[in-house]
Amino acid sequence: MRMRPDPNPLLLQLVADGTPGGGTTVVLGLCEDVLKDGRWRLAFVSQRDSYALRTAQGLGVDTFGLDFDGPRFSTTRLLALWRLIRRLRPSLIHVHGARAGLPVALVHLLRREGVGLVYTVHGLHFTMKPVLPRVLGALAEGVIARRADATVYVSNGDLTKARAWHIAPGPTRVTRTIFNGIEPADLDRTQPRRTTLDLVFVGRLVRQKNPLFLVELMEALRGSGITLGVVGGGELEADLKRGLHERGLADQVTLFGKLDRSATIDVMRSARLCVFPSLWEGLPVTPIEASYLGIPVIASDIPGTDEVVIDGHNGVLVAGFDATVYAGHVKRLLSDAAELEQLGQRGRELVASRFLRDRCSANYLGLYAELAGRQERRADRRAGAAW
Repeated sequence: MRMRPDPNPLLLQLVADGTPGGGTTVVLGLCEDVLKDGRWRLAFVSQRDSYALRTAQGLGVDTFGLDFDGPRFSTTRLLALWRLIRRLRPSLIHVHGARAGLPVALVHLLRREGVGLVYTVHGLHFTMKPVLPRVLGALAEGVIARRADATVYVSNGDLTKARAWHIAPGPTRVTRTIFNGIEPADLDRTQPRRTTLDLVFVGRLVRQKNPLFLVELMEALRGSGITLGVVGGGELEADLKRGLHERGLADQVTLFGKLDRSATIDVMRSARLCVFPSLWEGLPVTPIEASYLGIPVIASDIPGTDEVVIDGHNGVLVAGFDATVYAGHVKRLLSDAAELEQLGQRGRELVASRFLRDRCSANYLGLYAELAGRQERRADRRAGAAW
């Protein structure tokens, strides 16, 4: 007898790091669009008492808090996930990042119960770590990719990197690149944009984002009168403050600290240029948002970022981390209002064609439907064999 598919299947979304940031914003936006689409019931799992969990609750999503801190191979976490999945019985699980993906991949019951698994790689961060964490990170990524029915990379650069590391899924698995997308309504404002800053940096103050390079950049811009606003918090915040004070640069820089999303966008809108000197990225959201706002971006020439910032089109890509080179580009662009306007306009057009949330969510919803169809066909074959 042919089993009818669940008319309202459950989709379980998991993101371990529930702190504010580009990746979290993308996942929460996807959740909102899944709810609007109406084809899936939705549940959301993240770090207990996190920003992501509270925001998902505000959307009306059923939420479940777990503790993702500590060792990756926590038996307590594995048992909690196993029990939660057994209780909820989702048709499809979508995990974001290895911290969420690895424990789910290790819950072997998933395959036996026919639960589909989608894994989105939000940056292959292990490649920039010391040798032992790098090896363990590669092993973890390989385990997740082999268990997932579909692996999604947020940039072509990450897909290329995964293949080079031999951790990309095999030919029997679905592999896609789906760009992160932003929601224009979050960024649009009715009032005209007023520029009060020359440069803006938005991001977590951690090694990946390279915030201490800002000290060197402002040193290279000393005496120019150029101002910088920094939005974000993190483990390098004290080092950044100390570096600016020790070099007598504090008067040129405004440290806004960690702001909510609305206030962050307001600061971004007040700048003429966005500076983004990351050491590595998956597909960064800050340059996408800056480009949508018509703000050109000066960024490090690295995979992922080079898919958002097109050199000479909507900004400048800089090879290496020579502060004098960055400073030269800053001075040149700030002195050329016509080029700034052209770069800003082309950036907005680029985002509209490639990096909007409705496009990102439509791609994911199409992938969910494709996997659900595969599951139904597999169930039909099993039922036929049993008959």
